[in-house]
Amino acid sequence: MSRPIKFRAWLGSEMLRDELIVWTPDCELQGGTRLNTAIKKFQEEENFVLMQFTGLLDKSGTEIYEGDILQSEDTLRRWSVEYSTCLGGCYVCVGIGKTWSADNPAWEVLTVIGNIYEHPELVRERP
Repeated sequence: MSRPIKFRAWLGSEMLRDELIVWTPDCELQGGTRLNTAIKKFQEEENFVLMQFTGLLDKSGTEIYEGDILQSEDTLRRWSVEYSTCLGGCYVCVGIGKTWSADNPAWEVLTVIGNIYEHPELVRERP
């Protein structure tokens, strides 16, 4: 396996950041007991959102997850991280007039400044 498979979950008012890691080829799940419990109950929760680690790090070494908001220091532009099936199944950085896929080295010059659930104002407040 080339990278750890990690998740976090939004439960409407709380972000669970416990790691849920796939250790075996048959997808046996271990660790992250709070998140495991949340996944089992997700059908009961109206505001449950599961977000996967992209395998990418920002310029300061912070892990980038789906739903994160990234900012460029040079232009102060912001992008959100999404999974796209349109590009053959990869993570993309979506912003005004620009989309990057995971193979673009430009991810390394961006900084995670929040996420769309805990800090929705960061998406609306475009510099």
